[in-house]
Amino acid sequence: MSSKPSSSARPSIPTVITPELLAELDVLHGYTDPAKLASPFGPVHATGVIRAEPGDFRVNELPLDLPCGEGEHAWLRIRKVGNNTAWVAKQLATFAGVEPRDVSYAGLKDRDAITEQWFSVWLPGRPDPDWSIWAAGGVEVLEAVRHRKKLRRGDLRGNEFRLRVRELNGDIEALEAQLSQLAKTGVPNYFGYQRFGREGGNLRLLLGKRPPDRDQRSMGYSALRSSLFNGFLNNRVLGLFWSRCDGDSREGDVHLSERDGDLPAYTALCGDAALGRPTAALFGEGRGRLSPSETAFFADFPAVTALLIKEGLKLHRRSMWLPVVSLGYSFHENSMELTFSLPPGAFATTVLDMLLGYRLGNVPVIQDDS
Repeated sequence: MSSKPSSSARPSIPTVITPELLAELDVLHGYTDPAKLASPFGPVHATGVIRAEPGDFRVNELPLDLPCGEGEHAWLRIRKVGNNTAWVAKQLATFAGVEPRDVSYAGLKDRDAITEQWFSVWLPGRPDPDWSIWAAGGVEVLEAVRHRKKLRRGDLRGNEFRLRVRELNGDIEALEAQLSQLAKTGVPNYFGYQRFGREGGNLRLLLGKRPPDRDQRSMGYSALRSSLFNGFLNNRVLGLFWSRCDGDSREGDVHLSERDGDLPAYTALCGDAALGRPTAALFGEGRGRLSPSETAFFADFPAVTALLIKEGLKLHRRSMWLPVVSLGYSFHENSMELTFSLPPGAFATTVLDMLLGYRLGNVPVIQDDS
């Protein structure tokens, strides 16, 4: 589920900076660093390097449905390296001679990685162009099939990851034990460092002297809600109630359902294991309710929550439990390879945070928008 604000069309409202708001942001900043968040698996016992090159981070989109072979929409399975999803969509629109709105995709994918995903191009009454002559650096069309429907955002079961960790050092036996444990239990569904920017700087994007632009507002509000979510989940991990509901669901936790959270996406990936799992709020106003423990937690952040309500952010929910599906791993000389699948909107680095103290290689820090 996306946690982006639903109020992007609103005019920018200058943020009133008060000592109370700054104090709350200081607390929330502590929830942006994965190394400071509670782990059910104990301290990490190994270190390594990730993203030394694009091939170290591979993502394969898992679609909900496959194209049927006929219809007005051309579905394209594309492999890309060094480009973000939105840029590829714009190049496709130009090549096909259609409006950008006629090109769609299920989810955003990392730029600095080798990724495969589906796009759809609406071509009513028109034949396919020759996709084989489409030239865009680092992009390749692997498959083109017609379908009756466009590809919509969120139309995916999840993403399959293949990661290489280089310069691996530490207690490998302890690392293997943690891998075995998290394969059974899943991991806390924290937002990763990419959501918060360098050193958590996205938390303060709303505090400039000038009103933030649309992109800054989106990233700023996403960072605020994500840090609140991480803080609440951190407390639940400390209390050992992060993967199952605490108390009667009528008065306690709000569990994954079609109305609250992403139950259809989760069950598509991991079946009945998703049933009865607890969610936590991405704070906002509107439909739905807060559990008593959420209400108590948010009461400690009156300035931040008032800011989110002022901007009209709507309440959404996100699973506190993240299944790690089909986990596989192998060790090589000074390196490790990991394969696993995650539901839509989950961070692969959230899994790594439970296992390693890692640093980035030659690939710069980017916004993880899978």
